[in-house]
Amino acid sequence: MSRMSRTLLVLTCVSLVALWFSGYGRPVEESNQLVRYDGKTLIVEGKVWVRQGAWRSDPPFAQGRILLRWRAPFRAEFDELLKRYSLCLIDTRPGDIAAVAVPAGFEYQWANALSVEPPVDYAAMDTENLQATTQCTPRPQVAEAKGIPVPEEEPFELVVRKLVFEQYQEIKDAGGLPVMSTATGRQTVLNPTVYDVRKETCARIPQSPPGNYECEVVIRISLSPDGSDPSEQGARISVKWDPSGKWVR
Repeated sequence: MSRMSRTLLVLTCVSLVALWFSGYGRPVEESNQLVRYDGKTLIVEGKVWVRQGAWRSDPPFAQGRILLRWRAPFRAEFDELLKRYSLCLIDTRPGDIAAVAVPAGFEYQWANALSVEPPVDYAAMDTENLQATTQCTPRPQVAEAKGIPVPEEEPFELVVRKLVFEQYQEIKDAGGLPVMSTATGRQTVLNPTVYDVRKETCARIPQSPPGNYECEVVIRISLSPDGSDPSEQGARISVKWDPSGKWVR
């Protein structure tokens, strides 16, 4: 092997080692049974979040920290969300902004995963405070083997909205909703587009375990193929408390 080849090999090994210890490839300790790390892949309650693209092309951002803005009326739910995934709140800033610690190399994955949660308005990288501290005390894991007790409060509106949107997304993912026309006897497939969901009431289902509710909602929905001419319709959805610590259908 030539001297130049040996030099290139050494430089390549040094680069890979530096990459490993910078967090992009380092094994992450898994301290929450709802969260798993597999290489660069984040798995949150079974949902996979993968970092897309080459990280070298990104603008500089703080390692091990992301910024989240919570929806103003739902600060308590935001705190519970962080506790649920054992994420650490570093500090808060004007504008309902929170700096949250995440494992280095998983900033984008966690930002994407949390951006779809109801209490979160948006998530972003911290491109300004590159040298700010990421030290904080991790929040305790919420989900225990014995399960989490049923909350005293009924499901919040944001929770019900999320479940309704998920329900209709599943219909779309399954190819639509087959319906039979009573006038022609022909079957057609509807692909409803939901624009908004408003919770009216939630009532305990009689003779059912605690945490079982039937919620009445008003859905702004379009049944047109192009999503035009939406109208409001009343609907019901069953919501129950899962021992893992969340509301499900």
